[in-house]
Amino acid sequence: MAKKVNKKFLAMLLTISVVVVGSLLAFGFWRYEHNINPKRQAALGAKALAAKHYKVALSHYQNALMVAARRRLPEAPAYCVKTGDIYALMTPGHPRRISKALGYWDHALLLNPKYKPALLRILNVSRAYAKHLSPAFGGQVEKIATKLIALEPNNAQWYIDRAQARRGYLQPNPRPRPGVEFFPVRQ
Repeated sequence: MAKKVNKKFLAMLLTISVVVVGSLLAFGFWRYEHNINPKRQAALGAKALAAKHYKVALSHYQNALMVAARRRLPEAPAYCVKTGDIYALMTPGHPRRISKALGYWDHALLLNPKYKPALLRILNVSRAYAKHLSPAFGGQVEKIATKLIALEPNNAQWYIDRAQARRGYLQPNPRPRPGVEFFPVRQ
């Protein structure tokens, strides 16, 4: 004759074991997340970038950015700009990569609206778009040049860029010269 199984005891045991295992997994993830050092990840990314391993460098900089943005560290805009630079370097002139790079540079401006390296990169790409593709990007050039003038009023280049954008001098070039890099990224 078979003995009766205590269903309440088994249900309680199963519930407790699920809670314990879940809490251990959550603690392990939390500990892993808080052990990531963004400066160490950025250093590893710089080393991989110097060796031209762009995907590895991209992964390290994205990890550094994720943790720095979550902790609201002042280095977060720099990691955004570096991630955008890597996207721009991976395939120069590729529209999808350039749009991702612009997205990271815009994200840097969301974290710090006066971050000059991000403004400069957006200005360079917008100027290239306005000269080679569409004069509609002149408004973007004017907006970024105005922000740069507010940051650095003694630089004449920002005034020139803003004036050219306002007067419509940034017209598409009908025949781009061969051998010229389409979207230059200044470091």
